[in-house]
Amino acid sequence: MPRSLLRGCAAAVSLAGFFYSGACMAENLEYCYDHPLSIGDWSDNATLPKFDSSLGKITDVHIRMNYTLAYNFSLKNIADYAANTSIDIGGNLSLTLPDNTSLTIDAEGNRTVSLSPNETASSSESINRSRSFDLSSFDGFAGSSSGETIILPLTVSTHSSTLFSGDIMTELKSHGAASVCITYEFVPAKGAQINLSENGGEGL
Repeated sequence: MPRSLLRGCAAAVSLAGFFYSGACMAENLEYCYDHPLSIGDWSDNATLPKFDSSLGKITDVHIRMNYTLAYNFSLKNIADYAANTSIDIGGNLSLTLPDNTSLTIDAEGNRTVSLSPNETASSSESINRSRSFDLSSFDGFAGSSSGETIILPLTVSTHSSTLFSGDIMTELKSHGAASVCITYEFVPAKGAQINLSENGGEGL
């Protein structure tokens, strides 16, 4: 689900529901896309607004990626002696840019569980990772007018393994959630009108 935010000296005016047409040194427009927690591997398209070039001159594009790797496990030691289980879980979030290069985040976790004879154990845990990127090329991110969008493919892949001694029954499931935010930094054109209601955002 997309969401947007305007930061800078135009924000207070736009929040009040008016157009902004004053003079600013720089502004930031941020748009975000969220993918909810989903089981296993998945792919999605983050569809976000392009920068509207009529607002001014774009100077920087920043991308922030957040990745949550969640997993739950259930173990049962069916032996009549103590046993240990080592759980390794990992995942990768990848975003493809218009020039076909990729931005990635990796998440890894490990958990060791000791079980007495006939003991059971279960747990749900999560690993959160975030990373920011400053792009050297703005190709594909700027549009000639409002309403144009950019599609950024997202892919999550996960892997897991268990190593145990003794006789243990295991069940392990992994889930992944992600968010991607694009921040456009720009110098507003003289007389530019920034209307957040048109962009579906809010001021800060």
